[in-house]
Amino acid sequence: MIQSATHLANGILLTFTDGAKGFVSWHALEVDPGMPKEVSVDPWRLVVRQGAASLDFPWDYLRSLADPKFLEIERARAQAVRLALKERLRARRAAAGLSQEELAARCGLPPETVQAWEEGRLAISCLGLARLNRAGLDL
Repeated sequence: MIQSATHLANGILLTFTDGAKGFVSWHALEVDPGMPKEVSVDPWRLVVRQGAASLDFPWDYLRSLADPKFLEIERARAQAVRLALKERLRARRAAAGLSQEELAARCGLPPETVQAWEEGRLAISCLGLARLNRAGLDL
């Protein structure tokens, strides 16, 4: 999230809540550097107003522009969550005494979906988590 932003002539200097700092040029944001602009910031976004136009930039998009390693770190974090979920799914399904086919039927899904989740080939969506919860598996 964004802690602070300093408006400069050629871009914006951002400080994030974890202490990381980075610069994003107006060019990278497709903002005309020659036009007067009003900048407002909250932890979740940066808003740039130029004339009648208003551009809204989410904090994570700005972080990815300011810190190229951010995307790599987030991808690794997402992968770790996916791996943890697949292991929990397999363990909870086995503890409930259900086969992949039985769980899939309870969820109203094809068995290949449950298999792909457990193998980590497919991320479990929010809808998938809700279906699993309704089927009695709280991950």
